[in-house]
Amino acid sequence: MLFGMTHRVGRKGQVVIPKAFRKAARIEPGDEVTFSQEGDAVRVERAVRPDDLMGRLAGHQLVKALEEDRKAERVMAAARIKAAHPLAYGDAFAVATAAAHGATLLTGDPELTGRAVGCRVEDLR
Repeated sequence: MLFGMTHRVGRKGQVVIPKAFRKAARIEPGDEVTFSQEGDAVRVERAVRPDDLMGRLAGHQLVKALEEDRKAERVMAAARIKAAHPLAYGDAFAVATAAAHGATLLTGDPELTGRAVGCRVEDLR
């Protein structure tokens, strides 16, 4: 942590950020900075640009975690559909998937045609 650097504020309220602080905060000429107040102190931080965020979450396997969450949600939705209708689990899973995507389920399965199961069903027979 850096301490002990004092500078005078100019007539326009400007102050030079000492080089050691600019280097520590990775502030380069032309960068935007943000100001915030913390009690009697003023905090100056380098503004975060969208490009600075690219790749920051790489390696965290967030897509895999999201896919697992969605799979678990779909399994529960299929289980609720199966509990409410006399369907095979595979059919209930197909209905849950179609409903999740707002899609029409295309089938020739008589268990699904002609009954309200939670999504649009089109009979292919």
